[in-house]
Amino acid sequence: MKRPQLPLGDARHWPPFAAAAVVLAVQLLIPPVVGLANNGDFGKVLAPFSVGAPVADEYAYSPLRYTFDAAHQIWTGYYSSAQILAAFAVDLNLLVGARSGTFDLRWIGIVHAVLLLIAFYSLPRRPWLAVFVFGDVLYVSQLNSFYMGTASLVFLMLTVAAYVRGWGFVFVAASLLFVTSKAQHSILGLLLVALLLVDRARLELRGRALAASVAALLFAVWFGAVSAPVGYSIETRFSAIFYRILPKSTTPADDLRAFGLDESWSKYSGLFAYSEGSPLNDAARRQEFAARTSYTAIVRYYLAHPQFAARDIAGGLGDAGKQRPDLGNFDRKYGFPPKTQSRSFALWSGWKRAAFEGRGAWNLAYFLGLGIAALWLGRSHPLRHGIAALWLGGWLAMAVAALADSLDMPRHFFLYHAIEDLLLIVVSVLIVGKVRVGRRPLAGQA
Repeated sequence: MKRPQLPLGDARHWPPFAAAAVVLAVQLLIPPVVGLANNGDFGKVLAPFSVGAPVADEYAYSPLRYTFDAAHQIWTGYYSSAQILAAFAVDLNLLVGARSGTFDLRWIGIVHAVLLLIAFYSLPRRPWLAVFVFGDVLYVSQLNSFYMGTASLVFLMLTVAAYVRGWGFVFVAASLLFVTSKAQHSILGLLLVALLLVDRARLELRGRALAASVAALLFAVWFGAVSAPVGYSIETRFSAIFYRILPKSTTPADDLRAFGLDESWSKYSGLFAYSEGSPLNDAARRQEFAARTSYTAIVRYYLAHPQFAARDIAGGLGDAGKQRPDLGNFDRKYGFPPKTQSRSFALWSGWKRAAFEGRGAWNLAYFLGLGIAALWLGRSHPLRHGIAALWLGGWLAMAVAALADSLDMPRHFFLYHAIEDLLLIVVSVLIVGKVRVGRRPLAGQA
């Protein structure tokens, strides 16, 4: 087994790495510091550490100072590798002797940024396009946050870098952290298992090491799928049925029966789980809904009505075309109005928003075209299986975000956006590689 070696002596890696470090530092550390406001989800990660910020700032502001208080330690039932990163950030905050009772948000930004920079530097080619794309405020603002999707991003980037380098054990470790970062993303672990088996030779995993790695990844997929609290599953199912499916249905009574519900539930069409008047606020009604419905019924519905699945995916993509969630980027102390968003380092997300907001079909065609181009250009490339897995992972992330998560589309499509942008980078690298090969002089012509 070869040991992972970073290209420390290769001067070609330093300029893009330095540029990436500057872009991240300017946004994450220098006032006005850029972050992403809490929409109420931070507690899923922060609860074990008794860390919290004013509820009044949620959605509108991204406060830099959090407080340590036992009142914040309300166990939510979520397990995520994002909590490992939060633990590092909390320990670093305490190590440097921060003011008693406070936590500086920038520590989690530093933890996320360091992992992202390691991924950038581990890539064998000069990642200038990656610096431009992933240095955009769309991604960087999330680094100063405690969303589980941010952990998904950094662990995905590390997984990709390890795969490209052929670092087998690093690939497995990063994959495990990615799969367990967020329950909705656990299904992508099946693609990583397949990739591990197909490319076991280049990853130099065989015998017991390979068997143990596959078993660990399969366990992580299973754990990720079942670890979310029961209440979360109930709420997402309700929103999917009543907020996304029923309002567009021409046969609502039939569709309700498909989900195990009678016509008395039709009056809730158009509501989501947290709406005023939601039946989930009534314990008996909530229990009845939980007992009668399942994700399996939703999957069966979409399989029986693929045209509706395509419609809802295109609709979700159109909503997600906004790119950035409607959440503030700055601390209240900077004096900006609520929900103010940074306009710096926003070229890439701005271009994509202009192209895809409200145009889900265009985004769908773009992703389809990217995948076809990547597969064709990389058809004989040593990494062709990884390219195929990345594209298929994008389809899975798209379907989960559109069909299982019915609210807050820009944020729930965050992983899909990252995979889509990674695929663009893959295509650009393949094109540049073929151009360079085409320009090489033939033997005897040099």
